[in-house]
Amino acid sequence: MLVAAATSAHAESFFQIEAGLGAAHSKDSGDDLWIQQGLGSHEQLNSFAWMTGVTGEPINHLAWHVDFVDLGRVAAQTPAVADDDYNMQTHHVIQGSLMPNYTTPFSGSGHTMGIALTLEPNYTWRGIRFGAEGGPFVYRTTWNETIWNHDGTVGQVDHKPQVQVGYVVGASVGYKNFAVQYRYYADKTKWHPVPGLVSRTSTLMLTYRF
Repeated sequence: MLVAAATSAHAESFFQIEAGLGAAHSKDSGDDLWIQQGLGSHEQLNSFAWMTGVTGEPINHLAWHVDFVDLGRVAAQTPAVADDDYNMQTHHVIQGSLMPNYTTPFSGSGHTMGIALTLEPNYTWRGIRFGAEGGPFVYRTTWNETIWNHDGTVGQVDHKPQVQVGYVVGASVGYKNFAVQYRYYADKTKWHPVPGLVSRTSTLMLTYRF
């Protein structure tokens, strides 16, 4: 009976389901990439985020995680001028180059999802568990941009989604099955044929291990 109990405890530790819900904040890739700050761009860089996956700790003080992560939706809208008419250093339109009817409205949105594969050294003190983790982040991003041209036509430019590999690092503080988890994702999108908006994303979640 004692052997069976020990085997059961080891199996629980080696393989548990985990899930988390919280918020994400993304950072754009800089001025003049889907936004022009000097022309009153509006960005939506905060969103809900969630994750679900499996975790285990076959070795004391070293856990592993395989999590599917949804980093939420981001969006940006801007009235834009041609690149030659915009100064990225001053974030202003070059003097004398802007005419009111020559701005072109841009509006885009996108979504990033992926799988985080991390190792987490951890330590428990008086029932409170402290952990730090890191590893690769395999992700896929969408980005769809609509452009209202001067001649009245509407254009569409889309990033063709492809699998990319970035990285994720994070830290957590937990008690029993609950934890507060912070993660930083390097999830910049390559040009294919155009890039997405985001260069990196941070999440803060409340997680639970079942």
